Amino acid sequence: MDIGPLTKYSKDGISEDFVADDFFVIRYQGRLFAASTSCPHMGNALRRDPDNASRVLCGSHGSVFDAEGLVVVGPAATGLIRHGISVNDKGNVVVDRNKEFPQAKWTEKDCYIEVE
Repeated sequence: MDIGPLTKYSKDGISEDFVADDFFVIRYQGRLFAASTSCPHMGNALRRDPDNASRVLCGSHGSVFDAEGLVVVGPAATGLIRHGISVNDKGNVVVDRNKEFPQAKWTEKDCYIEVE
């Protein structure tokens, strides 16, 4: 899924523009990634914390995740699932929801884009 030009994601933060497509677009510490909006605990819907825009919450069981997708408060035991992400020849960001990267694979190619 083409989500627009890489230049659109020039600031750190959690974008909810694609929540209807089941992912957040997150820019954090020089990396851009697409994280699932499903809690890794039991698959419930996640949302950005209205009181802290750099966190994601699970309204069902209270798990909290930081901007990198790491668990801050359980019961979730692992970070957010990330989707495949790349830049096409037009300079647009493309998210592949068929590729999933659990926290143990966050360093793998296609899990993030290096950004300046």
